[in-house]
Amino acid sequence: MITFNHPVDAAVTRDARQHFVQVWNYLTSSAYGSQEWSVKHPKTAGHDALEVTSVQVLEGGRRLFLEVPELMPASQIHLHVMTGPDKFADLYGTVHQLGQPFTDFPGAKPLVAKALSVPAGNLAVTTEPTRVNPWAKGEGGRSVKLEAALGLQFAQKQLVAKSGERLSLEFSNPDAVPHNVLFIKPGALQRVGDLANKMITDPAGLARHYVPESPEVLVYTDMVQPSHKFTIHFNAPQEKGEYPYLCTFPGHWLVMNGVLKVE
Repeated sequence: MITFNHPVDAAVTRDARQHFVQVWNYLTSSAYGSQEWSVKHPKTAGHDALEVTSVQVLEGGRRLFLEVPELMPASQIHLHVMTGPDKFADLYGTVHQLGQPFTDFPGAKPLVAKALSVPAGNLAVTTEPTRVNPWAKGEGGRSVKLEAALGLQFAQKQLVAKSGERLSLEFSNPDAVPHNVLFIKPGALQRVGDLANKMITDPAGLARHYVPESPEVLVYTDMVQPSHKFTIHFNAPQEKGEYPYLCTFPGHWLVMNGVLKVE
């Protein structure tokens, strides 16, 4: 339940697909800081994307209830909430325990709040070596810069290239969470995005930079940590058209995508 000091755009916010929720845990230890760990799969590094099944607009648009049946105690919950056309709010917090489910809205189904207990201990991740990026080295081309923006967005929604043009793309990530960039075939956004979401259960997902095995993936960067950059060198497709690019950190692609226009 989120209360705003001004009404939101109900036409936008009622669409559950416009919102994004993810959770992750930290490991308490004597070390400074911690990697980010899945809550659902404690031995896997990464985040869990949670489905928003409905959105209720209450009190004249000043209050929103996001129905998230999978919500669970976690070190961090991130809510990316659309409040209007091209307007959003990002909220972060810690869920210590769940209260009684809110059901005071039409079509609500009774749910039993369940606490998920993840014991502290030695967590292990896959020993698979990190995938080597085939486009990290090679002949340079025209310099192109792409940057992540706060709120699971790319700062540039469209890039333009000539057919077959050699490009050197520098992706920088000033955001607080990891991101990557994949360029894919036209019309493949939903299919590749769905494959990326499923990789959260793959122990080797992080080592593979959450890049799905798909012939529709053309080129990609490594998963870039906050405040870091990564450069790849590649040729733009020969065939003219609009080629989507997206971040495949599980769940991010729904809102974090753009288009490479090949002319």
